[in-house]
Amino acid sequence: MGRLETVRRVNVPLSSVPSFVRQAFIATEDRRFYQHGGLDWRGFFRALATNLKAGRTREGFSTITMQVARNTFAVRKYPPRSLRQKLTELRLSRLIERSLTKQQILETYLNVIYLGNGTYGIEAASRDLFGKSVGRLSLAEAATLAGLAKGPSVYAPRRHPERAIARRNLVLSLMVRERYATYEGATRAQSEPLRLAPAEWRPPQDRSYALDPVRATAAMPSTFFGFLRKSWKILNSPCPTVPPNAAGWRSERSKRKTFVVAIAGELIAAGKLASFAQDLAILQAMGIK
Repeated sequence: MGRLETVRRVNVPLSSVPSFVRQAFIATEDRRFYQHGGLDWRGFFRALATNLKAGRTREGFSTITMQVARNTFAVRKYPPRSLRQKLTELRLSRLIERSLTKQQILETYLNVIYLGNGTYGIEAASRDLFGKSVGRLSLAEAATLAGLAKGPSVYAPRRHPERAIARRNLVLSLMVRERYATYEGATRAQSEPLRLAPAEWRPPQDRSYALDPVRATAAMPSTFFGFLRKSWKILNSPCPTVPPNAAGWRSERSKRKTFVVAIAGELIAAGKLASFAQDLAILQAMGIK
């Protein structure tokens, strides 16, 4: 498998994520995650009252499920905080809640959330900031990561260590409030200095001839049928090392199908293709699943 470009993300199963890491994000981002069906009505009305009182948007009400919808399936046709965009995310959130378990939703969230410095997901962010896998994090480090979800650039530990520590300590106090951590344990974690890895983490670079025609179509079209035309070229363009009639061509073409599907997923997640439902149906009709 190769990369179209360097993507700083490493997907991990939920079973590899310590419970206190999950709880840090839940306490900070969506404390009623296990009680609501995609929309936290209490959080919605609280945010509504705060924003009406302030006369502007000061507080959001996005749940973890809504963030999964936004970062995976929601096409960004409207401004991020507009009512129409929120309604789109709400509709997708309800569908996600009906189709996936809470554990599956949480796993997806922890793998797609942007945590700054070009990293997506807790594993990549853990390697980038602390030089270790998420399974080896301490309570203080988990709280630091959870604090980044609200503002990855605002609380970036390398650029703004004081802000990062203040935000980490707030997350720890929220964990105590939700009974995810003891007062004593949180106090010890709050007293820890911020220890960061000396260098940023970068995924290894690789080389694959199968990616050459893919990279040649890096400026992908905004319509799905334009994408299909590009995909056809990707699937059938010559490979320097495998003649079209050779026995290895079927394997080479299968690899390219995998790349096409991966690219489609990334473009859909980025809101660059017109309709997820239509796109998926056409992909299935092509036999690319």
